Amino acid sequence: VDFDFDFDFGSLLNFDTSSFGDLSAALNLDVYGGWYLAAAATFLAVFQSNMAAKAVALIEETENKYAAELAEAMDAKVLAADAADVATSAATSARTAVRRSGGTADLLESAKVKQLAVEKEMVEQ
Repeated sequence: VDFDFDFDFGSLLNFDTSSFGDLSAALNLDVYGGWYLAAAATFLAVFQSNMAAKAVALIEETENKYAAELAEAMDAKVLAADAADVATSAATSARTAVRRSGGTADLLESAKVKQLAVEKEMVEQ
């Protein structure tokens, strides 16, 4: 495959500076150069301000998502603590029932009733 480039790379190093002079004269850089610079600075400032506003909006969105997830985790923690309290209460009641009755049949019946109560409470929540 033969690549034929008709571009003279030497012209990049030996460019004609008179074209800059023509451009400067056409734009009246000596008279309006400050205005051109002020306009470019204003454009850059507005662009940066818009980018900063987008960054702030993204940060706020991320913080809101984090706060919602944290609140959800706290709710789950409270539910787990409530379930643990119910389980502890059931275990204590089972121990007390065993001591009173001295029989496993009463214990089994009491445990089934407590289990159903716990399941019902969990479903309601």
